[in-house]
Amino acid sequence: RLTVMLDAPQDPIAAITNANVVNGEFKRSSVKRSEKFNAVVVSWTDPDNGWEQVKEYVSDDDMIARSNYNETTIEAFGCTSRGQAWRAGKWLLETSKRESSRLTFQMARDAIAFTPGDIVEVMDNNYAAARLGGRVVSHADKAITVDADVSELVSGSDTISLMGSNGKLVKHEIESASGRTVILRNAPVWVKDGTVFVISTSVVSTRLFRILSIAETETNSVYSITAGQHDPHKQAIVDEGAVFDIPSDTLNGYRVP
Repeated sequence: RLTVMLDAPQDPIAAITNANVVNGEFKRSSVKRSEKFNAVVVSWTDPDNGWEQVKEYVSDDDMIARSNYNETTIEAFGCTSRGQAWRAGKWLLETSKRESSRLTFQMARDAIAFTPGDIVEVMDNNYAAARLGGRVVSHADKAITVDADVSELVSGSDTISLMGSNGKLVKHEIESASGRTVILRNAPVWVKDGTVFVISTSVVSTRLFRILSIAETETNSVYSITAGQHDPHKQAIVDEGAVFDIPSDTLNGYRVP
């Protein structure tokens, strides 16, 4: 089986917190220092140069200034645009810069629905130093009762993520919180008691991770998951960062077929 991942902004498909991972334990790591590239040479095919391969150099000077120079090379297969070649290099550098964190955790049958490439919303209460993830105890109209007192952390305009009846994660805006009761601005269409919730506030927000691999463990119906940090702003930075001036030193613009 071959899985193709598109590295593009996506909506998270599930909420993951200490309440639905084995022993409530997340193991954090980082990519190797040797894989944190700050310069890249991209090979691409230039139609204006007899369809020969040329090189495009892309670097992150701030990253180079903070650490040792670490260059790599990639081949932009089928690329005939300098801008596209530059974006390929920029994508690699921004990935190294913005998505270096890794999480490993184990889940029960909830993980059956996951495939590599899926985006999940993670609230590790220990990492956040705040209890903003857990399970729904009960609900009544706009009032959601959760398994922890969140009133000191939550205020109006914060959001709570709950699984909807169609299996999709839905963000609801919070109006207020009192003890373990969270009042939403609008009553949700469907809530299931016992489901996982995660809250994102103006001070402490959830993090997005992309599922990289899923492996079944020796324990029945327990799956080990590795996920990499996902920055939804990365693509806009890559797409909007390339500016090339068109040479204006000749009127000859004919290209040999």
